[in-house]
This record gives sequence, C-alpha cells and structure tokens, in this order.
Amino acid sequence: MNYLTLFNNVMRELNEPTITSSVSSQTASFHVFIADTINKAIRDIDLHQLEWPWNYTSAEYALIQGKETYKHPVKLTISGGSGTFRKHERITGGTSSAVGVVQVSETSFIVIEPISGTFEAETITGVLSGATRTVGTVVNSRHVEYDNIILEPRNVLEGGEFAVTTDYSSYWTSRSSNPAGTTTSGTPAFSNEHNGSVVLNDGTIDTQLYDTDGKTDLSEGETYRVNVRFVSGDTSATTTTLRVFAGSSADKDADLSTSFTTTNLGWGKTYTTTFTPSTQTPFVTVSNEASENVHVDFITVSLDQEAKKLKFLTWEEYNSRYSAYDSKRDPNRYDTPSVVTKNLNSELVISPVPKTGGYNLKFDFWDEPTELSSDTSTPDLPARYHDVITSRVRYYAHTLRSDYQAAALCLQEYEEGIKRLRTENINTNNYIRAV
Repeated sequence: MNYLTLFNNVMRELNEPTITSSVSSQTASFHVFIADTINKAIRDIDLHQLEWPWNYTSAEYALIQGKETYKHPVKLTISGGSGTFRKHERITGGTSSAVGVVQVSETSFIVIEPISGTFEAETITGVLSGATRTVGTVVNSRHVEYDNIILEPRNVLEGGEFAVTTDYSSYWTSRSSNPAGTTTSGTPAFSNEHNGSVVLNDGTIDTQLYDTDGKTDLSEGETYRVNVRFVSGDTSATTTTLRVFAGSSADKDADLSTSFTTTNLGWGKTYTTTFTPSTQTPFVTVSNEASENVHVDFITVSLDQEAKKLKFLTWEEYNSRYSAYDSKRDPNRYDTPSVVTKNLNSELVISPVPKTGGYNLKFDFWDEPTELSSDTSTPDLPARYHDVITSRVRYYAHTLRSDYQAAALCLQEYEEGIKRLRTENINTNNYIRAV
C-alpha cells in the first residue's frame, strides 16, 4: 500500500471519512496527526530490530593506500539523468556541494562513502564519467555488520564483466593487430547471450587500467592474477584459443603474453595466470587470431592474494594494541589489513594501514527507514505487513482520544504483528543433521 492508501485504511478503521486529495496537503489537525503518525509507526517497527531484511544493503568499499578510516555508507535513491557512474568515482551535489565516492551503483540507487557535506534532493554529477542523476531520498545507514567484514583483492579492470547492461566500447578499444604483431581483421561485437559477452571474430580489443583519478591502484612489483572465461561461438570448431597480453603503452606484451586453448567448447572454461606490471597504468589485451567466433564472458585483474575475514576489535582493544603503531604514519609500517574497529565517530577503522589500494572491503549494513512523503511512496516494509503499521497508528489515534480500551486492543494487535515479523524474518530454524 502507498501513503495515500495507508492513510485511508486507517481512516476507515477509525470510522472517519477518507480523502481523495494529497496526504501532505491536509490541514485539519486530525488529518495531519494521522499523516505524521504513519511515519512514526514505521519508525517504531524499525526500532524493534536492527536487521530487518527490507532495510538490508551490501557495500564494497575500495581501499586507498595510506587511508585507514572510512565513513559509514549512505544510500541515495536516484532517477533520470544520463550516463553511467563509474564504481569508485567521486560525485558532487549540484546544490549542497557535498562530495562522496560511488561504492555501489545500481539502477535505482547508489551507495556512497560520504567525504564532505550532506547530500539532499538535488542533481549529482560524476567527476570522471560526467554522468548525472536526480536524488530522491538520502538514506543513512543505521547498523553495520562489523563481525563479518571481508577483505578481498579488488578487480581493477573496469568493463571486463561484459554484462548485458554494460557497453564494452566505453572501456575497450578495437585494434587491427595484437601485441604479438598478428593482424586481426574482424570487428569485435557485444552478445546478449547468457549474461552477456564480447564476441571476437578474428578480433582484438585492449583497455588501460586506471581509476577515477586517471591513475591506477596497481603497484609495480606486486603480482596480479588474471582470470578469463571464454567459450566457442562456432559449433564446427574443435578447439578455441584466446591470447591475453599485458604491458606498457609502447610494448603491450612485455609483462604478459600467453595463450589459452580449450576443447570444452560447449561449456567453456575459466583460465588463470599471473603477471607483474612494469608500470602503474598497464594495458590488457585479449585477442582471437582465428576466424571462428570466441565469446569472452569475463576477464578480471586483481592482486594475487586470497580474500579473508577481518577480526573485529572494540575501540578500547584497538587503542591499546594498534593505535600507537598506526598513528606514526610510517609507510614502512603499511601492510595488508587484518583487523577492523568502530571509532567513536561511528567510522570504519582498519589496521594495519593499507599498503596498496588494491583491496575491497565487503560488508553488510542496514538503512534507516524511509520517510513517506508523496501519495505514491510506499514503505520498505513488505505489503503483507502493512496492517502492522495501521494497527500502530490506530493505537496512537485512540490514545489521543482517550479511548484506552480500544488503544489496548490495537496495541495487542500491533505486538502480535511484531511477533509475526520476527518469526518470519528474523528467527532461524534449528536443523538436526546427520554427522
């Protein structure tokens, strides 16, 4: 139910006339009371549990070399505009001048790490991409799951997933020959098969690795792992070969030159190899030298390290064991983070200070409830539970009218509804398993 429907349902249950005009335009004191109390009821429900599933969102923060403190995420609902935000690029608010970093980008919302200022209902612009969107609501995070924060090597190759919604030509450039000197006359194309892929029919594409500042988080001397999955697009083929290169702009195969060949044509296969970049902004090239189609499902580049769970420490434990060591800001002490804590400002603090930006922090968080404002706005709470909202509003309405017997019945109905919410969404089943 939307805001207007919820309002009218409460009015009918109170034996009051319903309305046809906007909820926000009501001027009668009782109408204003009911409109405000609907949002109050939603907040009441939210206070019963930190981790209601409808408030859940996941985030991926790109770490920055030498930066150990990160602010809690903020979710912006977005619409309109043009272009596509790049992950980990900075955005600015057209009215507020607020600055944030895009950590998760979806069709209807983005998750940002706020840097300065406070975003509002305004137009936001990507500093690198130039993409624009209109912000609808700004939703702060209410609870971050510190006990399950994962540190994983970050894929530093943008546009290599070749997803259906991704325009590969925004990231990759078609070439007439590959770094080995072999001429490739085909024209790469995008395919919507499966989750999407780039089709190389005697074709070559390359891309340069860089981040939102025009640089990259690749570190010279570090080892990086390349994962690539491809499948034959030609049923008459018996084998399929894909060549992968990496190197500087002048010599794009100095760091890596390898060939992967598969006979598992129907299912395809994922191959992996490593290389050590000789420059911070290397090129990665994939090439098919045969006339048969090769579908590349994805290619990723990340540090050659395993993901791991960070150990959570209380702020007091962190201060007694790590704070003095990290506060010296000595680059020789920078290393791979192993612990995480929450400071008194409700910020994420990791230790040791990261020596490279090639990692993501993956974690779960829960939003504050979204306030209803327009007639068509709907609660985050699933529709099958909206009667819990109306019972809470009726409780407040009967209390206002000093009808305490009716208020007690509504309170009982509300508390039973909360029990139902917990049973269906929070409580877990205990299973007996054979050992």
